[in-house]
Amino acid sequence: MKTIALLSVSVILAVCFNKAAAQTTSQSPFRAVSVPKESTLPVIAHQPNCPLRLFHVDTRAYLEGGGKVILKYRNESNKPIKSYKIAYINTFSAGKEFILGGLPPDEVVRPSEEIVFGNPHLDKLVELNKDIRESLHLGDTMQSVTIFLVVRVEFADGSIFEDEELYKRLKTFMSKVANCTEK
Repeated sequence: MKTIALLSVSVILAVCFNKAAAQTTSQSPFRAVSVPKESTLPVIAHQPNCPLRLFHVDTRAYLEGGGKVILKYRNESNKPIKSYKIAYINTFSAGKEFILGGLPPDEVVRPSEEIVFGNPHLDKLVELNKDIRESLHLGDTMQSVTIFLVVRVEFADGSIFEDEELYKRLKTFMSKVANCTEK
């Protein structure tokens, strides 16, 4: 269980280093597998009034160690987005959250524009066979659930969408779930 938790943590922590890795490895792609949802279930929170719609998650594990999350989202509003905060919280790390977001100062996400976080083209996907499943400790049982949600969106005109209360409650809940599973 600890080995799987370490793999899961490394997959999530790798998101923080995704851009740096992209710059240094443009010549040779990482060999990766898409982590099956039967092992780690990604869940996108239902936020019907949110102007930034998350619509695709792919968690990848690298054969050489580590991993990343590929996340796709779209500006569903009629205003440009100046900044945003997306969090994901999982059951295996006692409710710890990982934050994605921000834009360079002079950039915006235009209405209807889609963004891909975590360049999928940097990876060489390989088939998840029995040997790889065993080496990456992706067993036959579910190891974790990760919930993705938009915490905050700031528009170019200064107006703000915020779902901070949902975020705080989810962190508290996931911490309780993680503590129950450790016993």
